[in-house]
Amino acid sequence: MNYPGFEPFREGLHDDGLFQEMVRVKLTRSLGTVVEILVDEIKAVLPEIYGENYDEWQTTSVNGSVADVVVRLTSRVYLGSNLCRNPLWVKIGKSYTSDVFIAAKQLRIIPRFLRPLAHWFIPSCRVVRTTVHTAHRLIGPEVQRRRQNAHEALLATGKTPKAADSIAWMHEIAITRGYEVDYVASQLMLTLASTHTTVNATALGLIEACSRPNVLEALRKEIVEVIGRHGWNKATLYKYGPPAHTISSKPPPDD
Repeated sequence: MNYPGFEPFREGLHDDGLFQEMVRVKLTRSLGTVVEILVDEIKAVLPEIYGENYDEWQTTSVNGSVADVVVRLTSRVYLGSNLCRNPLWVKIGKSYTSDVFIAAKQLRIIPRFLRPLAHWFIPSCRVVRTTVHTAHRLIGPEVQRRRQNAHEALLATGKTPKAADSIAWMHEIAITRGYEVDYVASQLMLTLASTHTTVNATALGLIEACSRPNVLEALRKEIVEVIGRHGWNKATLYKYGPPAHTISSKPPPDD
């Protein structure tokens, strides 16, 4: 995938060691900080997406609204609060995955020897080229700033600041492993890998919970009890309230 617009695939296929070490080592060690950051962002994003008027019914798209939430949360960890709340970046985070697979599918229809020319004229390929160009314009300066901060911290202390910052993690790995990293393509690769799988799982869980009001109320009580007792932190996610023996997992019968 050496065509403009497909750089995230090239970055991921060239050497996946960067992504494996970042997720398995750097992200895992920073889960405590990540949870705090996600809690802060979820408090900001939920009122924006779903509103705060609980006295009236409103209609919303489950997949669309969940996608907004997921992109905001993942981008908060990857890129920080400013960019994760940028509407243009949220749009990229939601659309790039589907756009790039559509473009790849259409490009494969073309005979291989014609693809280097044809990709310039296929509309879906133009879309992903524009998206990657916009991503460079949006996050390029932020990437450079964070990369510089991480580099200065490494020179001064021998390690990067302890923070949930994927740019700093990538920079540290790149230095220690000798990797050449396309930071913008890597960010898009992370978005591509993490967004829609999380959206689908979350949306399905939300629909299942809403279809079982009795279970939903039990879940609410457990969340209130556990968070009230232990607060928001990594260890809290593994705790649970007393079992609700009388709660049925079956959906209520139709009237």
